[in-house]
Amino acid sequence: MTDKAPSISQREIISFLKDSENYPAETEMVDMHETHGAMVFLAGDIAYKIKKAVKFPYMDFSTLAKRRHFCEREIAINHPAAPEIYLGLTTITKEPGEKLAFDGPGPVVEWAVKMKRFDQEMMLDQLPHS
Repeated sequence: MTDKAPSISQREIISFLKDSENYPAETEMVDMHETHGAMVFLAGDIAYKIKKAVKFPYMDFSTLAKRRHFCEREIAINHPAAPEIYLGLTTITKEPGEKLAFDGPGPVVEWAVKMKRFDQEMMLDQLPHS
């Protein structure tokens, strides 16, 4: 995989992911959660996590190829312990007419980790401290 993808801003991809009409399954609302290096889009019972196109001294997601690599690594590390949550790698593609799609036949413009949505109260930052 090279970085020979069509020119598209990550802002356009985020707009696509925020719109519930774009999801493969019927979705009423999309919730977005953001960290310094990623964005997670909760759509129905599925979550899609993309790496932000950022470069810090300790983390480099600045190219499409690097984002693919780190999505694949996240799945490789986490799927064995949580196969019911880590469902695999999904592409966001650019289709004719400049339309974006999930796993379409067009060129890949972003990579996402596809996960089963889980109860937000089970997040480590939400659990009681002892």
